[in-house]
Amino acid sequence: MKKVKIKYNKICFLVICSLALMSLFLLNCAKTVVQENGQLQVIGRELCNERKEPLQLKGMCLMDVSWFGDFANAECFKWLHDNWG
Repeated sequence: MKKVKIKYNKICFLVICSLALMSLFLLNCAKTVVQENGQLQVIGRELCNERKEPLQLKGMCLMDVSWFGDFANAECFKWLHDNWG
């Protein structure tokens, strides 16, 4: 009987720890870029977030999209979204 109780306690402990870790992970994943960084600002020559930490913007330049209408269409943007995140 004692072994069963110890095994049950271990299982409960593992389940609770797993749920706690999953909830922390989901809470961190749910933040948007704006929620994570707040208002952007320029300090000296660096782009910084609300906490004055330097950051880097990443992504594609879409300056010449209008010149390549045959290639830059909804299907192209869907592929970029699905494959680049």
